[in-house]
Amino acid sequence: MGWAIAGAEDHVLRTDDGGETWHDVTPPESAPIAEEPGKIASGFFLDANRAWITFSHPDLSVPAVPTVWRTGDGGQSWEPSLSLHLASLLAEFYDPAFMQFIDPENGWLLVNIGAGMSHVFMALFKTADGGITWDRLIDPATDDLQLCTKTGMDFVDAEFGWVTRDCQGVVEGVQIDWTSDGGLTWQAPVPAVSHERQGPVR
Repeated sequence: MGWAIAGAEDHVLRTDDGGETWHDVTPPESAPIAEEPGKIASGFFLDANRAWITFSHPDLSVPAVPTVWRTGDGGQSWEPSLSLHLASLLAEFYDPAFMQFIDPENGWLLVNIGAGMSHVFMALFKTADGGITWDRLIDPATDDLQLCTKTGMDFVDAEFGWVTRDCQGVVEGVQIDWTSDGGLTWQAPVPAVSHERQGPVR
């Protein structure tokens, strides 16, 4: 059993026979209107039955009602979440970068929403009810994780997780921020002290 995002990246597919045949199980997202660009699906697949999908536009324009679709029956039926709270942030764009669930209830969604001056502004959402509602934990007003491009996100349980950042030379070294409260606050590791080697190598 497996999942795929295919077509023009706007279709969700599922296989039950190791990939020999695929079935279209795309959520019933509304089709683009006349002057609206197409849509791109991105999401997370927890197991053979549970998946979450959100749609964005190729031009990254902010959807009128940004939501996350969820299924618990392998895509036979889908339910939308309540709208993600982005309006108050004056988001420049909607770019879902990373989504992860550690179990059927607990998940996170990191969305890029703006950029400027070595910053890629983002909002981090968390759900504890399987994706019905999403609480916004981090946004540009908090100042956490806003510097540089985010390159990865991984949680090992409901509390501990990491986000990696690439500052492309603006800040030296590997940037890895960690949280121990489910993503509400973030800390960067203290850089290791560099000791210059003295004398010959033995």
